[in-house]
Amino acid sequence: MLYLIFPSVRFMEINSIIDDLLEEEGFSVWKNLNDYKDEVQNEYISEMEETNPEKNAEQSWRSKSGDFLEIFVKESVDDKLEDIKISLEKEIPKEIKEKLELDFSGKKKLPDLDLVVHKESEPIAIISCKTTTRERVSQTLFWKLALEKKNVDINFYLVT
Repeated sequence: MLYLIFPSVRFMEINSIIDDLLEEEGFSVWKNLNDYKDEVQNEYISEMEETNPEKNAEQSWRSKSGDFLEIFVKESVDDKLEDIKISLEKEIPKEIKEKLELDFSGKKKLPDLDLVVHKESEPIAIISCKTTTRERVSQTLFWKLALEKKNVDINFYLVT
């Protein structure tokens, strides 16, 4: 299970929240995702300001909001996949990471791997989850082109 850790050491179990939300609202929850995110954001920032006033609560939320979006996408898609898995970056099996590694002047670098869809040890798609788009579209395109140059045939998706 994945947890969003609040500074007061209170755990908010994101998976069960998302499961409950999907069960109550169905797939239409995507239409209201931003409202739900706003509720979680307000709670997070309030707790952060109370427990760690020396830290920038807004900046801390930016990092957590990316986690929230990745987990939400994974959980809403995961149950619909049969023999295909979807993994967060920290869950991706080593053999898949090795297939996606790129060589830049002798240095190994992984693309932006928010989520990887794979069947056994074969990567099928990379899902890039971004809470803002600015330069992110060109970053996703860069990684797609770099992998094509390595002859890795993989789909890329951008969720924002």
